[in-house]
Amino acid sequence: VLAVPALPTALAAQDSSSVRGAVRGPAGPAAGVEVTVTPAHPPGATASLVVARRQFTGDDGRFRVTGLPPRGQATVAVRRIGYRPQS
Repeated sequence: VLAVPALPTALAAQDSSSVRGAVRGPAGPAAGVEVTVTPAHPPGATASLVVARRQFTGDDGRFRVTGLPPRGQATVAVRRIGYRPQS
């Protein structure tokens, strides 16, 4: 399973951002894949402030994970039964 996330979207006036993309497998779009986005631990913040967000892909393999901290790096991981997890 191969994930192709788009760049995170954030506007200066917003206090959160999102990540969207699509997951494709050998046969095309992959539905029902678990996508977890974990924001990077910001310097000076406690680990308990970092909250991973999870979403599942739709029938077209697309996903959108919202409620992420604005401007920052994150790890995107995908997992589906029968496949090796990817990040």
